[in-house]
Amino acid sequence: MRNTKKVIVTSVIAMIVLVCSVANFIQINQQYPSVEVIEHAMNDVIKGGNTSLVVKEYRFFDGEELAIVMPDYQELVLDDDGGELDDDEIRVLMVNINLINNTSEHQTMSLAQIYAQSHIWSNGIPLELFEMLNPNKGNPLGVPLAPNEELEVVVPYLMYSVQFTKRDWSHIDNRKFELSLSLYPIKHVVKLY
Repeated sequence: MRNTKKVIVTSVIAMIVLVCSVANFIQINQQYPSVEVIEHAMNDVIKGGNTSLVVKEYRFFDGEELAIVMPDYQELVLDDDGGELDDDEIRVLMVNINLINNTSEHQTMSLAQIYAQSHIWSNGIPLELFEMLNPNKGNPLGVPLAPNEELEVVVPYLMYSVQFTKRDWSHIDNRKFELSLSLYPIKHVVKLY
């Protein structure tokens, strides 16, 4: 008899906890719904209020090519043993983007929220390299745009062998990459393939 009461009380408590958990789950999902993903292709005009952007083209550089194009840029990432990375352990995804001011007033466009991604890897824009590639065009936190101006910028995203498995790194140039322009509640993604 005593065991029966314990079983009943335990079952009632378990049911209450289960009902409360399900109700809480439903409430959270109603308040914070799943992200809506909108996919864009290259050369699509992506409007964002007063400004728009168009992803025009992309290309990969390895560390050696980066040193030729940007000889003053120094990469200070270390490998797993504490040594400097070799040129073949660095890749740069260079993306040409046109920024468009849709108004007759001066605007500032932030690129800081734009990430490159591939599967679980993602990375933001390196400030120093962006400024070297785009002299006199501001920085990723704020690119000034004159009224009705369209301005092309080169946006770099660095990749290092230590961020990937050896197998993934050996096929890095064949991976599919995307630019994530926003994360929540609507995620705009530009496919670079």
